[in-house]
Amino acid sequence: MNTAPYATPDGIRAYLVSIEGLHRLREERRAASARFERLPPYCVQGRYVLTEDGRFGELTGVSAGAMKDLPDVLPLDEFDRRGRRVHGERWNLSYRTPASLAPPDRLCPECGNGWTYYGRSDVVEERERLTSLSDDGAAVETRLVVYRHARCHAAAMARDALWLAEDALERAGFPDAEPEPCPAAPRGFGAWHRVRTASGPFRFGPRGPGFGIDWIETGRDLIGTFCRIEGMTLFGPLWNEPPVDHGPFHVDPKDEAYLILYLRRLRLALTP
Repeated sequence: MNTAPYATPDGIRAYLVSIEGLHRLREERRAASARFERLPPYCVQGRYVLTEDGRFGELTGVSAGAMKDLPDVLPLDEFDRRGRRVHGERWNLSYRTPASLAPPDRLCPECGNGWTYYGRSDVVEERERLTSLSDDGAAVETRLVVYRHARCHAAAMARDALWLAEDALERAGFPDAEPEPCPAAPRGFGAWHRVRTASGPFRFGPRGPGFGIDWIETGRDLIGTFCRIEGMTLFGPLWNEPPVDHGPFHVDPKDEAYLILYLRRLRLALTP
């Protein structure tokens, strides 16, 4: 039996008084797993999961729902049995790793505030890679982790998406366009933006492995404006450019270069 503090209920409770303590618990169990120590699994505070292999997870789905009178530290099999008694067939023990856990010594770069213990899960981690040159000219890669509150992260992502949309439009010849956030087109995801023109609005954003542009609100059938067959060969159709998913009211540029090209071509097609 492992009697280390990070492996017993009484020992684990001593970590649960601060964000620093939770980080220390996570790191000590990870290190213990690397030493091949046996680690009993627990549910902690009805929110976290300490796994047998040293991971620090966060409950999801129905298992994240509050159950009354849970102790701060509960063996995971007992937590599972209680969940089955309370939720019956709806019960499913699920979790994701790593758990969202605020840093103990950093400030959110968006709002300038830190985190309280009660807001310890209100955090989004974003990993960035920065490349710089050393004195001898060699490339040096630095990996950073940026922590933001969830609301601050959403605001930063929306701002960055707007900047990218404005840049794409300016490069495509829409210097005075004012893109507005809008719902994504079918099969689209992430941040989409709608642009008003004299011929009607169009929208664009991420879709598939690249981007999507949708001008259905203009009512303009632009089939052949982008991908079109120039002729036939023994090996199939000969396209004027690499074919992508397209139709009368949409086209899906495969990368940023084609996004700029197709936005420029759309501007010309919609010019009265």
